[in-house]
Parts: sequence; C-alpha cells; structure tokens
Amino acid sequence: MVILAQFRAPGVLNETYRNRAGPDWAVDRPRASLYIQHMTKDVGQVTDSANEQITQLEHRLDALLRVVERLRQENEMLRHTQEALNTERASLLEKNETARTRIEAMINRLKAMENH
Repeated sequence: MVILAQFRAPGVLNETYRNRAGPDWAVDRPRASLYIQHMTKDVGQVTDSANEQITQLEHRLDALLRVVERLRQENEMLRHTQEALNTERASLLEKNETARTRIEAMINRLKAMENH
C-alpha cells in the first residue's frame, strides 16, 4: 500500500516515494507513520463489519443460487409437462376428428336408409 501526502516545504522529506500524481506528492516516514496509525485505528472494526457484510452477501448469494437452481428444475419439469400435454391434445383432436367423421358417415347412411 502506498500512502501519499503532499509536502511543499523544503527539507521535510526524509525518504521520498514519488507517484505518477506529480512531483508535489511525496511521503515522509514520520508523518506516514502518524497517518497510518490514525487511519488504521478503526480498521479492526471496519474489517469485522466488512467481513460480516461479505458473509451476509455470501449467504444471500447462496440462497439466490438455490432459488435459481430450483426454478431451473421447475422450468424444465414444466416444459416436459407442456410437451406431454401438447402431444396428448394433438392425439385427442385427431380422435375427435375421426369420431366426427364416423358419426357424420353414420348419419348419412341412416338418412339414406330412410329415403329408400
């Protein structure tokens, strides 16, 4: 981790690390140490909070993945059911048409028998 602080006063820099940000940005060890102590005093709490949030997100993600998998399986089952029902419907429509044709033929024969 590189920590940058801006110092313009001459003679302030003990050991300088320059970043691409420009020549006005540098770090001196004594001030960097104070800065790090100040910035990291609550890191333990922040880290615990971040870890807790990550854990919660992992649990939510696991739950969502289980829901997705369940829905995928349900969708596949419904597609198979729909396919079977469509096949059955086509078969029933064909049987209905066959029965209609036979009944019409019987009615026509009965009418023909009445006329003779």
